[in-house]
Amino acid sequence: MAAWQPSKYTRAQLEERRLTALPMIQAGDTPNQQIADSFGVSTHTFYSWKERLRHQGGLEATPTTGCPSRLTSEQRQQLCTLLQEGACAHHFLEHLS
Repeated sequence: MAAWQPSKYTRAQLEERRLTALPMIQAGDTPNQQIADSFGVSTHTFYSWKERLRHQGGLEATPTTGCPSRLTSEQRQQLCTLLQEGACAHHFLEHLS
């Protein structure tokens, strides 16, 4: 029986897996399929790692910026204040049934 694995990994877990595989990839003495199998990835993913290593020089996670905030810092502060005051302070029911 195979060991349990989560259905989704966090970005940190994915990075850790890549970095753990790095010495084996760099050594070049283990067959690619064997490395892919031992880390639970497809050969396509494994070759993506090798390509990334070749072009970027490493397998560290890249920062994700996402969409820029649409709120100004002043609006964010106002929102925090409103949320801390609670729903009743703004004539909303605390609990809806």
